[in-house]
Amino acid sequence: MSGCHSAPSDATIKQLSAVYADFLIAKRLNAGDSIATAKNIDSVLKRYDFSSIQEMTDKIKAVGDDPDKLRQLFDSTQRRLESFQNGKMTWPPVDKK
Repeated sequence: MSGCHSAPSDATIKQLSAVYADFLIAKRLNAGDSIATAKNIDSVLKRYDFSSIQEMTDKIKAVGDDPDKLRQLFDSTQRRLESFQNGKMTWPPVDKK
């Protein structure tokens, strides 16, 4: 019997899309340098209060229970990646307060 999951909030989707996009950017920035890549990834995880890549991926996978929220997560992630690619976002990212 499967458990009942509540849909993730918009704030949760926003956080997960940001961490996933930043994770992908961190992996790509120093793709040839495994030590720099690991440091970038650790920085991303700490920034968003994740203890491991597994914790991050588990939370992203949990969004898959709601196809609309999963689409929202990937659309938001894509927009963040495009902002970086188009020079509208710097690395490391600085959140607007």
